[in-house]
Amino acid sequence: MVEILAARNSALEKLNMKSVPPAMAAKAPMAAPPASDEALYAAYLATGDVRAFETFVALHRDSVYDFARRCVGDAALAEDIAQEVFLKIFLRTATRTPALPIRAWLLGVTRHVAMNARRADRRREAREDSYSMNIDTQRDATNAAPALTGPELRHALEKLPPDMQLPIALHFLHGLSQPEVATTLGIPAGTVGSRIARGLTTLRTSLAGASGAAFSAVMLEASLRTLPLAQAPASVGAVASLQAAAHAGHAAKAGKTLQAGAKFGAWIPKAVAAAAFVATLAAGAYAFGGGKPSEPARAAVLPAIREIPKGDEKTPPPPESTNSIGVVSYIKVLSDKVPDVSSLDAWKKSYIKDGMSDEEKARTVWKSVWTYQYQDGPPNEFLHNEGLVQDVMKIFNVYGYSFCGVATADTEQLARHVGVKARGWTINRHVVSEMYWDDAWHLMDGSLIVNFPKADGKIASVDEIFAGVADWYGKNPGYKGNEDKLRELEFKGAGFKTGPDVLTRSPSYDDRGWLPAMTHGWYSNMGEYDGSNKMPWEPGYAIGYQVNIQLRKGERLTRNWSNTGLHVNMLEGGGPGCISMTPDKLNRYNIKEGDLTNGRVGNGKLDYAVPLADGSFKAGALSVVNLATSAEDKAGPAVHVQDAAKPGELILRMPCSYIYLSGDLFLKSVIGDGGSIAVAFSDNHGHHWKDVTKITASGEQHIDLKPFAFRRYEYQLKVTLTGKGTGLDALQISHDIQHSQRPLPALGLGDNTISFNAGAQEGTITLEANTDPAQASKQIVYTDYDPAEVNITRPGLMINGAEGSITFPIETPGDMTRLRFGSYYRARDAKAGWDYQVSFDGKSFKTVDRASGPVTNDCKFTISTDVPAGTRKAWVRYAGTTNNNATMINAFRIDADYKEPHGGFAPVKITYNWEEAGVAKQDIHIAKSPDDKYTIKCATKPTMKSIVLELE
Repeated sequence: MVEILAARNSALEKLNMKSVPPAMAAKAPMAAPPASDEALYAAYLATGDVRAFETFVALHRDSVYDFARRCVGDAALAEDIAQEVFLKIFLRTATRTPALPIRAWLLGVTRHVAMNARRADRRREAREDSYSMNIDTQRDATNAAPALTGPELRHALEKLPPDMQLPIALHFLHGLSQPEVATTLGIPAGTVGSRIARGLTTLRTSLAGASGAAFSAVMLEASLRTLPLAQAPASVGAVASLQAAAHAGHAAKAGKTLQAGAKFGAWIPKAVAAAAFVATLAAGAYAFGGGKPSEPARAAVLPAIREIPKGDEKTPPPPESTNSIGVVSYIKVLSDKVPDVSSLDAWKKSYIKDGMSDEEKARTVWKSVWTYQYQDGPPNEFLHNEGLVQDVMKIFNVYGYSFCGVATADTEQLARHVGVKARGWTINRHVVSEMYWDDAWHLMDGSLIVNFPKADGKIASVDEIFAGVADWYGKNPGYKGNEDKLRELEFKGAGFKTGPDVLTRSPSYDDRGWLPAMTHGWYSNMGEYDGSNKMPWEPGYAIGYQVNIQLRKGERLTRNWSNTGLHVNMLEGGGPGCISMTPDKLNRYNIKEGDLTNGRVGNGKLDYAVPLADGSFKAGALSVVNLATSAEDKAGPAVHVQDAAKPGELILRMPCSYIYLSGDLFLKSVIGDGGSIAVAFSDNHGHHWKDVTKITASGEQHIDLKPFAFRRYEYQLKVTLTGKGTGLDALQISHDIQHSQRPLPALGLGDNTISFNAGAQEGTITLEANTDPAQASKQIVYTDYDPAEVNITRPGLMINGAEGSITFPIETPGDMTRLRFGSYYRARDAKAGWDYQVSFDGKSFKTVDRASGPVTNDCKFTISTDVPAGTRKAWVRYAGTTNNNATMINAFRIDADYKEPHGGFAPVKITYNWEEAGVAKQDIHIAKSPDDKYTIKCATKPTMKSIVLELE
């Protein structure tokens, strides 16, 4: 070993860092390697692709080296072990269990090699027992962790005995599931759980003794997940890579042939070791990213090893630091088993094909409504006066359930979006929708999943159904209004088939007359269409919501195919019936349509462990004033007041595509003499702030944000620090969220193609609020946005006089790209209506659209893209006229899209968890480019558990 190191050091001294030896030059351009671990390994096995193998090494060498150090407690020996692991992979002498993910398999091989190394050298036993690993010198300063995840936590972890340290490291640092940890260590799964629990308890006790404050389990686990791995020396994998290059004809003579199975330090020729190290360093950014797979390799940038002309080629500049990327926007993971319905346009692309007739479009709309909205008690956000959620994309993505009036609103939004006319009707105890094709209206009930074909096969209209039911009642007295008698007829054999001719042909009834959702049947249709109530009705809706998953460094979104009983209306009473329904009951009709869920309601988590000490949080913050980090001035705490004479301020914006049901703020405060930390909350984009708490003592703090964040989609959090030495050593924000399981990218039996995309790097500021100020205890109300009102009365924003207006200011953190806005309004006179106006100076307004009368109620939404460059503030005005004091706005929504000032792409880690035949499975994939595809194979029908997204 000493001779090898000497040869390696000698080679390093002689190395010319500006050139690549001709022996390492590629003779011909090669195709870019596949992105996934599985694809890289498969490519190497199938073709011997050198770059695929080198990328594979670059992606995993830190993980292998880190785990090797934890197994043997010695950096030099860990380097040997990691090298031998990759040689085994190159020489194909390591047998892999096909079902085991690549990372778990590699770490299992690492453990096996480490055990052999320990048996061969008993002199290392003292160091193994202590597990004292001084890895500070191996880490680049730019990778410094926050204080809570720095030396105190690292050393506490490394002092744990191996039976506790290794399971914790594999699970939290290396990202293995507990079953994979069990396989890697060769111990029962139950033992893994107990050892992790004991280890976490020991860690908390140790940290409490070191700092004087006990860390919560949530904070400890979050901190462990962000603890960086030990960085492997550049030589790790170099010998195998050199041999791979030689094998493929891309390197000159590399020394004598390596023999599999020999002890590493006993047989590697000094020339080969030195040449390998020289080749590795010379290849630098080309093959291994300068020894940092987190740079080019993890950013999917791996240029070919190529011949560089002497004297006129410069070393490529390093990639942009990930610290400059504040947020990655429009992150989307799709499965080929589930269509994309993340926005109106995404739904249209998924379902509407070129050349479709209006009837085909209408039937697609109808099916979409009952596919993504289960018939149940409705969710209430109280953003509309009636409280209902009447945005089709929210129903599809956030909730997945509601009732008839909302299904009618869904139908109208989707139909109108694809150019099909639609309208609603209020009938007896029901609301239904019609769509128009072939010069006629047709009833398409997406709530009860029913329509009624006539004798000619065409779908009947509401009027035709009323006429047919009225005719039957005339011939069969005693049934109208008598539900008991109607039920008796329905359930007496197939008695419902003796009812009105217009109902008997419906394919929706089962053989007993029940409709697909099993909530209604023939008897209920007979009551609904009995003529006792029939009036046209526009249910009113909002357009603008779309799924925009945004992630910052330290932020993690978990969406589950399950729920914990949380729901949006839990403060008012019971939840929807479907929250506890089993799939066999819930999916009677949907399961044959590709529903792969375990239910309908999902509860997930949005967690943000703010990376304080390295300063990377600044790019993702809304505002940072007078704050310094330990990475900047080498002082503590992790973030602290820079100029003690002035307060320091941090404002974080917390947007989410799913609705918040809880909120927890964890922080570790350090209070200087006479100092304090104040926390404030804003749910109206900083127009007003609510005091949350003031902290005057050092230590770990927990603040309940639920009273502030419940039923919100975004908010701002302001932390104000005063006093010399005052700061934060940790800051974490955690929320339970509600989402629908139905559109999640589920897996099915066999091969599953997973598509990743990070779209336009844009965010959105939304103004949506209840127009009745009396609802302020439940939700934001429109006055929270400080509008300018002229001749407007409340509630309902009605014009008082001949004309009136309401003007909302809206401001964005980055340059504005478009304004999307509209309303659910009333204008009963032909001369009445609302002009939709926009201003960018607050003085001159331009009309971009008009919501016209005469209508009892109608919806009108528009998009304005005529935004001057550099605009960050605009004013949206609804200017109305009336002749009879009946012109009003019932509900509104304004969306201002903007370019994220620190938006960009960073690698995204995608973790799937599921079960096959009761066995836990996991797939971890790093998306290294904004567009990526990979495959997950399920040998048996999977039961989905969760999908987790976070930046790598």
